[in-house]
Amino acid sequence: MDSKIFGILLAAGTLFLPCLWLSAEIINQIQLQSSSHAQVSSLIQKLQDQSIDADVRANAAGVLGIMGVKAKAAIPALITALKDESVDVRTIAAITLSNMGAEANVAIPALIAILKDKDEDANVRIAAADILASIGNSALPDLIFALNDEDASVRSSAAYALGRMKTEVRVPVPDLVALLKDKDANVRFNARAALENIKEEAKAAIPDLIALLKDKDVDVRANAAVILGKLEEEAKVAIPDLIVLLKDSDANVRSNAVVALGNMKADTKVAIPDLIALLKDKDVDVRANAAVILGKLEEAKVAIPDLIVLLKDSDANVRSNAVVALGNMKADTKVAIPNLITSLKDKDANVRYSAAVALKNIRVKALAAVPALITALKDKNATVRYGAAQALWSMGAQAKAAVPALIVALKDKDERVRYQAAFALEMMGKEALAAVPALSKALKDKDVYVRRQAASALEMMGVEALATIPTLIAALKDSDSVVRYYAARSLGNRGESLLNRAGAMSVEELDKAISSLEQAIKALKDSKDNSLELSIASVNQSLNALKIQRLFCLLKQNTALHKCRMN
Repeated sequence: MDSKIFGILLAAGTLFLPCLWLSAEIINQIQLQSSSHAQVSSLIQKLQDQSIDADVRANAAGVLGIMGVKAKAAIPALITALKDESVDVRTIAAITLSNMGAEANVAIPALIAILKDKDEDANVRIAAADILASIGNSALPDLIFALNDEDASVRSSAAYALGRMKTEVRVPVPDLVALLKDKDANVRFNARAALENIKEEAKAAIPDLIALLKDKDVDVRANAAVILGKLEEEAKVAIPDLIVLLKDSDANVRSNAVVALGNMKADTKVAIPDLIALLKDKDVDVRANAAVILGKLEEAKVAIPDLIVLLKDSDANVRSNAVVALGNMKADTKVAIPNLITSLKDKDANVRYSAAVALKNIRVKALAAVPALITALKDKNATVRYGAAQALWSMGAQAKAAVPALIVALKDKDERVRYQAAFALEMMGKEALAAVPALSKALKDKDVYVRRQAASALEMMGVEALATIPTLIAALKDSDSVVRYYAARSLGNRGESLLNRAGAMSVEELDKAISSLEQAIKALKDSKDNSLELSIASVNQSLNALKIQRLFCLLKQNTALHKCRMN
């Protein structure tokens, strides 16, 4: 089956035709059958038979689409089907034509006719526009002509199609720029979308777009700002005009100008004073966007006091964006961190999560937040708990006070929290040895990523405890190769740790260690996993050294002291 056309048809089924889709049984039959001439002929007959159910005709069109160019003999029938009484049939016939390659060029007149048919279903027209876009240069003259059609819906569909043209097609940028001033809102929207999609070609229109920033029409100014923003640093010449727009009477224009300036990155620093002023704008979106952009500018730390004020804004999105901005700035000031800690208790879950992420970005300089983050590990919202664990991970061993709470979090009902808790414990290293039993249990977690992280944590801690070896051996049978890998590495570390302690061990202790490593060696070899060869060699080396140490103890007859040392 052609996965591309399957995806197109699936999109059609979910977006355009909620009540119609090829059954799994039909799809399976298609995969098993060849696209023989007889089969194509049979499907064409079904497609053309108006006496049978429309669903059958639509399914026939869909199957032909899956066959692709091998069913090109069906193109005339598919073109005829563009006039079928059923919207579903017309839509799938149009989508199917897009998979027929250059052979579908003969359908251009019929597809253009669909664009011009104001009574045609919107989904059919969109499908037709998509196909014309995929056809490319052959359809270009008709689409350019359609941009000047008296019917707004035709102009809109043509603009939409041009925006989806392949990169090698030279799209008429001036015509699309002119449509930004069209009297119809849908036409303006699709013209804007088209220019956003063809960024390279749109660069030539920067002077015209800058001129449109002064247009008397609100939508024109707003759309021009959006497109210039999409051109990013290529359009930095527009920065002075966009700064002027920050004081526009229309909130949407101001908001779009803020976003556009943000896309121009470092060159936007000249706008920092104006952006700070917008943190007090009466419009919610303007304040929220200004906060985001300031958070991305290294030179904007002067805005920290104003952003802290915004943490008490009446709008949750504004508060959240202010928190994110402070985190991006790594605002480790004595004033910022207490306010971020307060935000961990905000009534809005998104703000609480953003506060946790902000503290994560500030890292060890935010150690004062550890008690609040421990509390946040019990938040009713799973995403907030996840964010708290992330923040504690970023602080490493210095956040060791959180170890007990992170051990509890290993049993959280949300797998993201369990995973991040294991990650945080790994970062705390030897300070989190108390978590070894809980991490060992986590090796049996139902979520593969939690098991992986638990195995990694145990491997990184290099725990000496013999008690963990049976659990690690069991993990060698895990269905996931990454879990097996880390479990094997952990066993290698156990061997090295035992070897380092060997000089202080009694013969009885050496016997237990040797027995455990022998079991580990057997399990590693039984796994027949070639990727574990280094771990096998490591454990084997430790095992042999322990046996030598045991022999040395016996020869020295030092067992009465229960200790053995090699001189």
